[in-house]
Amino acid sequence: MNPDTRQSTLPNSPQSILVVENEHLAAMHLVRCIEQIGVEIVGPAPSAEKALELVASEKPDIAIVDIRMPGVDGLELAQTLYNDHNLPVIILSAFSDPHYVQQASATGVFGYLLKPAMMDDLRVNIAIAWSNYTLVCQLNDQIAQLRDQLDKNT
Repeated sequence: MNPDTRQSTLPNSPQSILVVENEHLAAMHLVRCIEQIGVEIVGPAPSAEKALELVASEKPDIAIVDIRMPGVDGLELAQTLYNDHNLPVIILSAFSDPHYVQQASATGVFGYLLKPAMMDDLRVNIAIAWSNYTLVCQLNDQIAQLRDQLDKNT
């Protein structure tokens, strides 16, 4: 994964979160919890297709994506969101078995929440995911600067 260098434009915490959840009650629970945290909601999107539309039009800072959805699953969507849109993702799942966790880790997600996610779980996971994402952006900025310096010296 190679996020664009955008560190200088990142806020200290995410200002908007895309919620991707196909189960209406679970989506409404997430929305209520995130609103209580004080972050703007984008969505909820019931599918990967709708999520990608919202990303294009609303430009959220981070996404929380259900792992199991009809059509494109959450892990595939997470990979697309990060690789194509530089959007960090937290996976939401009812499954904690090592296979799902390993797949999520291989996809490069920034967090993994178990359902039902409570407000404190969300708040902490969002903060850590955002911190790790900003660190990745800082490192990518430094790598780009070093490459520029190397190119100038060769």
